[in-house]
Amino acid sequence: MSSRIVKKEVSPGVVVEDEEYFVKYKNYSYLHCEWATEQQLEKDKRIPQKIKRFKLKQAQRALFFADREEDPFNPDYIEVDRVLDVSYCEDKDTGEEVVYYLVKWSSLAYEDSTWELKDDVEQSKIEEFEQLQAVKPDSRRTVSHDPPHQNPFISPTEGTFH
Repeated sequence: MSSRIVKKEVSPGVVVEDEEYFVKYKNYSYLHCEWATEQQLEKDKRIPQKIKRFKLKQAQRALFFADREEDPFNPDYIEVDRVLDVSYCEDKDTGEEVVYYLVKWSSLAYEDSTWELKDDVEQSKIEEFEQLQAVKPDSRRTVSHDPPHQNPFISPTEGTFH
């Protein structure tokens, strides 16, 4: 989380300052981060406590990093590393097909992968994924249901030693 003070004109000639927070929502990628006021976030009753902890951390950091300007997050977090999977579903309102891709983000762990709309994923990464999906597995590497060789010490019908 990060914060900033913005000036808003509430009526002609009347300007007020308001604090906004840069918010990353749980289970959403960094593509969906946004600036929001405390009032906009009040739907979640945990917000006042989270903001209190955030301000406490900011005060502690200020002691250590006095003149350091920090980015809200690593820019790699919005760069697609690769597409892992695809899912198709139907939009309830329009009946149209909606395509989602499971995206692994650069510099983030696989557990931080998120489902993203097709429009939010680079076409080149989608094409790489589709090319990989089209490749047939090497028959020499596929699992055979027949044992590669019979072990003379184990009976195939009993599974016991002789």
